[in-house]
Amino acid sequence: MNVTVGPVKAFSSIWFDSSLIQPGFAGGLQIRTKDQDFAISKPLYLRASHSSDFQEQVSVSTHLAYIAAECKTNLDKTMFQEACATARDLKTAIPSAKYYLLCEWRDMTPVSSRTTPIDEVLLLREAKRISSNIRHNFSTYKGRQEAREAYLEFLNKYPYRLKVFERFINFIRQMLRNDSLDEQTVLERGYF
Repeated sequence: MNVTVGPVKAFSSIWFDSSLIQPGFAGGLQIRTKDQDFAISKPLYLRASHSSDFQEQVSVSTHLAYIAAECKTNLDKTMFQEACATARDLKTAIPSAKYYLLCEWRDMTPVSSRTTPIDEVLLLREAKRISSNIRHNFSTYKGRQEAREAYLEFLNKYPYRLKVFERFINFIRQMLRNDSLDEQTVLERGYF
């Protein structure tokens, strides 16, 4: 399938930095990329020129992320809003793309992802983040040593949830199914 799996700089948008008076070399082709923590992507190579023989051209390479996931230790409202903007850009560029937000600890009041471009927020642990009045003790070596046992107990009390990882894997499996939209398949399925 010629895919890349893992972290990648993925295509986000394209524009042409030019005008009629200042046409810019090769139309002034510019692309914006976004670092994705995890993606299943395909390489993409673009060329632009004002001549059909491409004598004077600009070439760029990037990746198209068809499945992207941002991984966060904790999730607060600002991070959620930034992820919404990233998901919107990704889906504007690739309408069939899927965007997931994986976070270890919840640090905000849950909101429905249905009203956002994020396909789903996956909580890897069944807990909120340790409160800031306790976390501030971790800022020093001594504080970390003193709180070590309590922190390990907290981590063991809220282990990673296998069912959430399985859910994410099932989303990937669904994307990899061959869901062609040819007429015969649609008639057999009864929906499209």
